[in-house]
Amino acid sequence: MPKKKQNLARLVQEAKIYASIETKHQKLMANLEKNGIKLSDEPIEEIEKNLLANMQKLGMDLSKHSSVREMAEHYGLLVEKK
Repeated sequence: MPKKKQNLARLVQEAKIYASIETKHQKLMANLEKNGIKLSDEPIEEIEKNLLANMQKLGMDLSKHSSVREMAEHYGLLVEKK
């Protein structure tokens, strides 16, 4: 029986943690909405691609920095130089 009680106690503790996280998440979302901040449901890949495309439109050389170049290559945004 002690092992079952330990397992039950562990499960209760985990449930309390998850409930606390959910409560904090709800408070954060309410606070963001109250302050007029709207979070996007758009996938992060689309956001990255749009950001890189906008940077390119504004004249940034995406091939100049290695990490930016890798992302731009991944999304097919780099124009190959001839």
